[in-house]
Amino acid sequence: NGFTSVIQKLNDSTLLTTKTNLASEQSKGFELVMSGTVGQIFSTNISANVFSEEIDASNLGFSSRKSTITWSTTLSGNISLPTSTMVQMNSNYRSSHLTPQGEIPAAYVVNLGVRQELFNDQLSMIFTVSDIFRTLNRKMSVNTSWLSESMVTVRDSRIMYLGFTYHFGTQAKKKSEEKSLQYDNGL
Repeated sequence: NGFTSVIQKLNDSTLLTTKTNLASEQSKGFELVMSGTVGQIFSTNISANVFSEEIDASNLGFSSRKSTITWSTTLSGNISLPTSTMVQMNSNYRSSHLTPQGEIPAAYVVNLGVRQELFNDQLSMIFTVSDIFRTLNRKMSVNTSWLSESMVTVRDSRIMYLGFTYHFGTQAKKKSEEKSLQYDNGL
């Protein structure tokens, strides 16, 4: 079953946050995925998930069942230029979801990346910027009989990555078919 974070009061000045098992966690929903292209220059992919989330934290001493409807979406757009250059914008959004002691509010991030193929697709130069608008943060609200708290964790800066990949043999052809770039969305 599911895992969750739980804050425990050790004494008047010390709180302990741990990960623990829920009695149960259930999700039911659906996913919609759409892809499209405009000529050979622009392609896009969007996926959306809508689901019912139900948690049971009775084994931890909290209310037996909490439920909500939540959703998430991912949007990616690629521009392929004739100079073997691909520019990608990628964004993710997740609505608020439940914890036994409160909720984790909605969060979103927008990333940008460029891949340049060189030397007949033998070498790829990749540059990405994660969280270009500095919106990525982790929030959490806790509401118990002994604690009412809102927490926000924010990264100090954007993460930029510059990398090179050299492809041997048939890997060069396979590389030209790849579309997705990788981004650091962790806190």
